[in-house]
Amino acid sequence: MPILSLVYRQCEESAYSIDQLSPWNEFMTDQPLTDLPITDQSLTDQSRTGQPLTDQSRTDQPLTDQPLTDPPLTDPPLTDQPLTDPPLTDQPLTDPPLTDQPLTDQPLTDPPLTDQPLTDQSRTDQSCAELPPSDLPLTDLTRVRRGAHHQRTDRAGLYDVIDAALYATLAIVRDGRPVALPVGIGRDGDDLLVHGSTGSDFFRRIAAGAPVSLTITHLLGLKYARSLFDSSMRYRCAVVHAVASVVPPAEKEAALLTLSEHLMPGRSADVRPMTAKEIAATMVLRIPLAEASVKDNAGSLVEVDEDGEDRSVWAGMLPLRTQVGEPVTSPQTVAGTPVPASVRLAAERLAATGAI
Repeated sequence: MPILSLVYRQCEESAYSIDQLSPWNEFMTDQPLTDLPITDQSLTDQSRTGQPLTDQSRTDQPLTDQPLTDPPLTDPPLTDQPLTDPPLTDQPLTDPPLTDQPLTDQPLTDPPLTDQPLTDQSRTDQSCAELPPSDLPLTDLTRVRRGAHHQRTDRAGLYDVIDAALYATLAIVRDGRPVALPVGIGRDGDDLLVHGSTGSDFFRRIAAGAPVSLTITHLLGLKYARSLFDSSMRYRCAVVHAVASVVPPAEKEAALLTLSEHLMPGRSADVRPMTAKEIAATMVLRIPLAEASVKDNAGSLVEVDEDGEDRSVWAGMLPLRTQVGEPVTSPQTVAGTPVPASVRLAAERLAATGAI
């Protein structure tokens, strides 16, 4: 029998009116009185079905001295630990070990440079103290990890790659995204010079101190192995990491002439001098070559003996080089104007290196 029916029944037997039970009256102010069924059934310990209320026959919660509680949840109880997290164990959670290179306390940036390919054995058998003397300091950014035996650590090797190139790819992180642009280059001693418009957002960010990464690659050929997996390229490349500085106005014209002599040697003598307005509209950045790496696999093998491959399949090299064409005179140039010696000089230099 509902609890409210019990209250009404008690009121009838004790001759109290319902209005005299003020707490219950307040509780029932929003509940219509007609919603409270009153039956003639005597107040007993029997259920609506007429059977005594026992622990076995009750289908709902029995009236006991214990406070009413919600039935236990069938789903796992909610806890402070998200259900999506793996169960906690006594063992710390760690990343699964790599199959090709075990995780150790030795940082991955410390493999030594040797004449042999980098293997797990060479990492443990040789220490950094055995590395050959280097003009280019080895850092976390400059140490080659794949094919480390192709790394050159002499500064002359770096200058060879730079001086044979006319452009490089300059990259920064702008608004959380990497941005890379090709730029003309020219080396000035131990620095690299690049130039652009003073209105360029890209150059302004570099001038404000954004770290840069600059890459130069000379592709020398395609290596055709007897499988696609073993096929590769021959190349020489350099990667420079630095924070650039802006060339001051008093040194800007000289820096632009250095750039010009690398890109178009001798051309400054053929044309008029730069104007103050042109110089003011140009920004020149100086990139130090203090942290750089060079990788040169020009002598890498196409295949090795006894590799188990089918020798009836052709394998070999397809050499690549830059071809310099004949100069093309602008249609606005006065007819009969000869091609200057500076253009011929640039053509000869490029033809000799075969790289841009």
